[in-house]
Amino acid sequence: MATARCSFCSRSAEAAGSIVAGPRGVGVCGECAALAAEVALDAIRPEEVDRVIRAIGFVVTNDRRNDGLLGGIENAALAIRRGRVTWVGPERHLPSRYAELPSLDAGGRIVCPGFIDAGTELLGRGPIGEPEAAVERAAGLAAAMVVEGTTSFDLAVGGTDDPMSETVSLAAGRGVAERVAASVTVSWRVPAGIPPHELRRILLPAAARLASNALVTCPGPPHEIEAWLPVTRPLRPRIEVCDEPDGCVEAAEGALSVSGPGHLSPIDGVVSIVEPLALLDGRSLPARKLWDAGAVLALASRNDPGRRMLRSPALMITLLVEVGGLSISEAIWAATRGGALALGDPERGRLRPGDIADLLVLDTDSLGDLVRRPDTGWVSVVVSGGVVVATRP
Repeated sequence: MATARCSFCSRSAEAAGSIVAGPRGVGVCGECAALAAEVALDAIRPEEVDRVIRAIGFVVTNDRRNDGLLGGIENAALAIRRGRVTWVGPERHLPSRYAELPSLDAGGRIVCPGFIDAGTELLGRGPIGEPEAAVERAAGLAAAMVVEGTTSFDLAVGGTDDPMSETVSLAAGRGVAERVAASVTVSWRVPAGIPPHELRRILLPAAARLASNALVTCPGPPHEIEAWLPVTRPLRPRIEVCDEPDGCVEAAEGALSVSGPGHLSPIDGVVSIVEPLALLDGRSLPARKLWDAGAVLALASRNDPGRRMLRSPALMITLLVEVGGLSISEAIWAATRGGALALGDPERGRLRPGDIADLLVLDTDSLGDLVRRPDTGWVSVVVSGGVVVATRP
């Protein structure tokens, strides 16, 4: 028989969200389990990442257990221990155990999860001429994105037919990740011009060590995607479909995400990537159609210093609303939680106990300001893994 109440706080399963049953009728809710871990575990992060954020006018949690799509809580506080959220709720209910933590006063402003960019190309496309200079340049561009509120992004590298160039690109991608105060995943753009057996023998060992994902671009008939996917293991596949995606979309089942100019239908369990900058290429932004069809959406800037750069997530959100047809809440969800799911990182893009404390303090008390004035620098504080990495006066 299921345990009806938490043995520690006595809340019912309905009130707590869920109860994990143990032996002899003992059960524990998620919040009490997080508290137990907080008390029992030795500190694994420096003390300066422990803090409580007070006087939050409105916090976006993206926790469906709270009200609305964004799981918003008014007049809130949020506690961080060892780089993770350990408590969030109305400030009047803030537990006394957090009274001694350093305090950050939000001044009635909005707090939300950090923005997540599901696809950038900061190292550009093609061979990397001078790796050290390219890494430093890309890291500088990434740092500017962090100041604007991007706390996590995916960096696509590679895609040439030369194994040596691919190895250099993979190493450069990892070098950028190590220099940025943000969470960076590296996606290896799988070269279609190198035979699969050579990819597996020569490049896959380096790719498995330096990258997290494999970015597979449709080379033609859909069956070719299916043929390439086994080559990418153990990397997690992400798929770019072509202009005529019939069949390619089906081949993308089981991938983390799918993107491309012809992608117009959702796939169960696969995140759909929308690219606001595609508007500059004359492509459409079918965000509303995808959302209404049940797709999980994420944003990708496709920032490439050789072509164009867009550092402002607020502008991408505005394009999703004004051109893509989403509501502000839907666009913000896609720019935060959707991005985390696209990167296979469920502990980001959300602010509930146990999640990684990547968050922003926005210099406004209205989410609508992000769309009404997207050229304004709304991000006043950037917190990555519990550490304050950027502030604006």
